[in-house]
Amino acid sequence: MARAATTSDVYNAIAEPQRRIILDLLATGEYPVNDMSNERGLKQPQVSKHLRVL
Repeated sequence: MARAATTSDVYNAIAEPQRRIILDLLATGEYPVNDMSNERGLKQPQVSKHLRVL
């Protein structure tokens, strides 16, 4: 059976390790994208793409 697209399957979306880390950060409250990108060592567009999927 083919897997659903990341944008339509919640389990597939949270399977990506960076997204789980972002979810952990957001569980504590609001968090600016630039702070997330600096803390995780990712570029801002990468963080924004993960947030869009979540």
